Amino acid sequence: MVNFHTHSNFCDGKEEPRLYVESAIEKGFIALGFSSHAPTPFKLDWTLSNEKLPFYFEEIKKLKEEYSGKIEIYLGLEFDFFKKAQYQSIYFNYKEMLDYNLASVHFLSDRKNEKFYIIDGSIESYINALNEVFKGDVKSFVKEYYNLIKEMILTYKPDIIAHIDLIKKNNKDAVFFKETEEWYREAILETLDIVSKSSSILEVNTGGIARGSISDFYPSEWLFKECYRRNIPIIINSDAHDPGKIDALFTEAKKSLKRAGFSTQKILLKGKWIELEI
Repeated sequence: MVNFHTHSNFCDGKEEPRLYVESAIEKGFIALGFSSHAPTPFKLDWTLSNEKLPFYFEEIKKLKEEYSGKIEIYLGLEFDFFKKAQYQSIYFNYKEMLDYNLASVHFLSDRKNEKFYIIDGSIESYINALNEVFKGDVKSFVKEYYNLIKEMILTYKPDIIAHIDLIKKNNKDAVFFKETEEWYREAILETLDIVSKSSSILEVNTGGIARGSISDFYPSEWLFKECYRRNIPIIINSDAHDPGKIDALFTEAKKSLKRAGFSTQKILLKGKWIELEI
C-alpha cells in the first residue's frame, strides 16, 4: 500500500508527520508521500505559511533519512490553482524542490473584486459563490469549476490531480444538481478527455467518505469505467488528515477499480513513477 495525499499538523492535519510514518509502517506501506497545502496568495489557517515552508521541507527530509530501509518517504505539496499568473508563481517557484506534487481547485472567485469562495468548506460559502458570482445558475457554477480544472491541468501539468470532482462535496442528496444530468456528464467527461491527453495521474480519493463528507469516492464510482476507457492512470489516495486513516477504504476502492477494469495503479517508488498491481 501507498498514500501520496497526506496532511500533517504543518497544515490542517491532526498530528506530526512522524506519527503518519509510524502508522504507515505498522500497516505495511511501502511508500508514503506528504502533501501539505502549499501557501496561497491570501492568508488561510489550513495551509502552510511561507515562514513554515522551510521547516516542513526539513522535517520530511529528516524522516526520509531516518526511516530509510523501512519505508520510502516522499516530499510533496498540494497546490491550489488560480487563474492569475502571479498567483500561479507559488507552484512554479516550488515544484522543482519536491519529489512530486498534487494540484487541485478549492476556490471559485468573483473576478471583479478578487473575492474568493471556498467550494468544499461550509455550505454557506458554497451558496454565496453560487448566488453572488453566478446569480444562482448552477450550470455556470459547475462548468466554471471544471473549466478551472482543465486550465489547471494544461498550465501546471501536475503529477497528480487531486479530488477532481470536489464540486460535488456540498451537493448532498443532489440538492443543487444531479450527476446523471446530461450537462453535468458532458462537463466532467470533457475534463477526463483533457486528463487522458496529459501526463498527469488521476487520484482516486477515499478521504471524503472516510471523514463522512460524502458517500462516494472522488471521482464518483460511475466514472471509473470512463477513466479506464480513456487509459487514464490512477493512484489510490486517502487524503489523510489523521494517521489512523491513511489506508481508509483502500480495500473498497481497489475492488471497485478492479470491477471497472483496472489492474494497476501508478505510484512513485525508488524515485520513479511505475505501474504496480492493485
